[in-house]
Amino acid sequence: MPLKYFKIRRLRLPLLALFALNILWFTYYHISHVLQPQEVELFNVALDSNDPLAEVATTNANYAEAVSELIAKIPSPKLNTKFKIPKTQPDPIFQDPRLTYGLVLNYINENPTADSIPFDWADWVDLSLLNNQLNKPVEQRLKCKDMMHQLHLPNKEDQEKCANDSRYFGCVDATELTNEELSEYGVESYEQLPGFIQFAHTVFSSSEFIRNIQAKTYLLTQMTLPYRVIFLNDRGDDIVLDVHKGKVKSLQENYRRSTVDPVEEFDKLRPDQTYSYSPKPVIEMGPDMFNYTRLELIRTAEKMREQSNLDRFQKSYLNSMIASIKARYPKDSEEPYFREATMHVDQHNGDSGWHYDWRFFNGKLRNKARTAIILERLLRNWFKFTEKYGIVSWIAHGPLLSWYWNGAVFPYDNDLDVQMPIRHLAKLGQLYNQTLVVEDLHEGMGKYLIEVGTFMHNRDISHNGNHIDARFIDVDTGVYIDITGLAMGETKRYSRGRETANIHDRRKHFYNVDELVPLKLSMLNGVPCYINNKPVANLNQEYRSGIRRKTYQDYYFSTKLNIWIHVRTALKVFDANDYQKHAGVLNKLRMKKLLDEMTDDQVYELFASDRELLLEYKLASSVREFHTQELHYLIRPITKTRVEDKTDITPEYKELLKTVELHEPFRESLFEYEHINGGMDEFKSRSFRELDSIPVA
Repeated sequence: MPLKYFKIRRLRLPLLALFALNILWFTYYHISHVLQPQEVELFNVALDSNDPLAEVATTNANYAEAVSELIAKIPSPKLNTKFKIPKTQPDPIFQDPRLTYGLVLNYINENPTADSIPFDWADWVDLSLLNNQLNKPVEQRLKCKDMMHQLHLPNKEDQEKCANDSRYFGCVDATELTNEELSEYGVESYEQLPGFIQFAHTVFSSSEFIRNIQAKTYLLTQMTLPYRVIFLNDRGDDIVLDVHKGKVKSLQENYRRSTVDPVEEFDKLRPDQTYSYSPKPVIEMGPDMFNYTRLELIRTAEKMREQSNLDRFQKSYLNSMIASIKARYPKDSEEPYFREATMHVDQHNGDSGWHYDWRFFNGKLRNKARTAIILERLLRNWFKFTEKYGIVSWIAHGPLLSWYWNGAVFPYDNDLDVQMPIRHLAKLGQLYNQTLVVEDLHEGMGKYLIEVGTFMHNRDISHNGNHIDARFIDVDTGVYIDITGLAMGETKRYSRGRETANIHDRRKHFYNVDELVPLKLSMLNGVPCYINNKPVANLNQEYRSGIRRKTYQDYYFSTKLNIWIHVRTALKVFDANDYQKHAGVLNKLRMKKLLDEMTDDQVYELFASDRELLLEYKLASSVREFHTQELHYLIRPITKTRVEDKTDITPEYKELLKTVELHEPFRESLFEYEHINGGMDEFKSRSFRELDSIPVA
């Protein structure tokens, strides 16, 4: 055979394959760019795992009517705000936010010139788990020695140190407290306290039940007061109150009625509509918002030192500047600021506890419904607060990736992250650090602590875990939003391939200024929020294939339904022969295909058997049209598997952003779920059993 003919024959198949790919690409490009979104929908396209625009694929769903009927049966969120005050308290500790809020707001109504309220954490956070100990005789209460045996102590040295001195793991027996300490805690005798007090965080992990009771004893006796309480008001001016040490019981003595309704008291204080939520569609910022030099820090601290009569916010801010300056050299002298409820991971527990503030920890996020409520309310109240007080932030990391897929938070991710320019982080620290934010009482009873770390002024890469600058903490659960500031680097620490990126956080995430701004209005979980200017560039840098892969661990993205579905849920509606390989092994490719080609009956069966999944679908559907349209303005395909950012802000895109609005919450409030509907009853019962099973020395 002639050599020339042989070479041509060898090239024949690759050339044919290339020709076929070109035809497919031209067809795809024509559909995505020439036709309008509603025309694309008519093609009933099913995207494969490499589709660069996850949102473009939609379907003429015949199941829509049946599913809509299921959604219509879901009751609208409601809130029981009226509280009947009990004549007697059978337990030593009792807390209900309706009583606390109602009495506080009634006090302000009756005393219009008052600007400070009595505050005790036992009135604001549910510490009733401690009744398990307080209702027992003193000798039967858990002591530090008993707690030590519940800790995971990795070596003999730690075991010996803990046995010799319980203070080594932050514990002291109530019998060892001085009279001065008892007075500080508001009690007359150690008998009014649990058998032990956790006075500091311990690095030694344990079970969630031990972490829970440690947190409760800390809040009861050690936790410092917030500087201020802000009751958010979606219709007008917020109610802003300073605090002083005291119990809400002192207000109850002058309250004559048998019931109290905090919403009724709230509306008396703020009866008029004077405010409407209207975030800017686009936020422009210059590079100066990311500029914060060491010299400026030192000069600002010197000026503040010369001032007299600083308020508590200013004193705290000055102290943080002084501490940051001292900690700069050597660089390993920063103490880690935030501490988590670290738990021992074994065959019975896969949650390490790194997503909970240890002081407010109140059980793991084991329930999908509870988790979804907590995350939705965190996002909702953070962005409502920042919009009202002129704080600029945008979603980042995992939330940005989840936004890309369907405008909703991943069902498998409990980590919420936002970023902000250093100038706005400084504003947050100077004006709102240690502020307790209460959500609008017409929506729920949630409360969130703004806490800014001491060393936020140091902008080099942290070597001691201070990668997070601030947190927005749900004090009812310990779950939080991580807040990181971005600043121009003082030294050239650039990541590979990012030589021009000189804006970074303290964990080695680097950005160019044009990747960040202008910020653009969007929605996550139905909550108006902001995204950075080039989300795809950031996501590709951080997650590589994250915007293409339609599977994560045991979750699959259903193009047809536009939500992530756990394989365990999907198995309920499919025949095992359709998705199994030999020996019962799951075939992932078949499972993806099954989810994208579900019949109407299967869709209905799926949602009818899983209420929380139905709620996720309802949420995703409510933002689907908006998210599909915004991606057309934000993202451009460049190959079949790659996309790039569009940065032009067209008039059409601005018109789309005008449709963004803050809807009512999709789910019931956490208070309604846990306290009215019994969502935490089983956990509380189990906690009591676990604590009762611990031997008391």
